[in-house]
Amino acid sequence: MITYSKKEILISLKKIGIKKKDTIFVNPEIYKFGLFKDAKNADEYFNIFYQTLKNLIGPDGTLCMNTYSFDTLRYNKNFNHNDNKTTSGKLSEILLKDKKSIRSNHPVFSVSAIGKYANFICKNNSLHNYGYNSPYHKFLKKNGKIVNLGMNPWQNPFHHVSEFLIGV
Repeated sequence: MITYSKKEILISLKKIGIKKKDTIFVNPEIYKFGLFKDAKNADEYFNIFYQTLKNLIGPDGTLCMNTYSFDTLRYNKNFNHNDNKTTSGKLSEILLKDKKSIRSNHPVFSVSAIGKYANFICKNNSLHNYGYNSPYHKFLKKNGKIVNLGMNPWQNPFHHVSEFLIGV
C-alpha cells in the first residue's frame, strides 16, 4: 500500500500550481490516495488536509467544496441551511463546521466556501444549481482552479455547468 505524509500533500498541491490567494474548488476523494502516515485517526486525517488547503491559499484565497444534502431527495428530509450535515464527505463537513464558511441555499446541491470570495460565490444565487449565477458559475467568473483530489475527471460537477451554458 502507498503511504504519504503531510509534507508530500503540500509538495503535490504546490506542484499542480496551488498558491497563496488562489480560489480553489476541491472535489475530494482522498481515501483513494493510500495510507496517510501523519494522522492518528480519521478526524485528524481530514483536519490536516483541510488546514493544509487553507494555509496554502492563505487568508486572501477562497476554498470551495460541494456540501450536497442528498438526504432531502433520498429520505424526503427537509433542508436546513444552518445544519452542518452533508452527504459530500468528511472534508466537506469540516468546511461546513468552520464558523467562517458560507453555504449556498440550494436544497440538494449546496456549495460552501471560506475566504475572500465566499460571499460572492455562495450568496444571491440563481435557482438553478449549475446555471447562470449558480455557485459554480460564479466560481468560474473568478477564474478559480478546480482541484480533483482522487476524483475521476468525468465526475467533476463543472461538466454540468458547461452543459447548461450551451443548452444541453
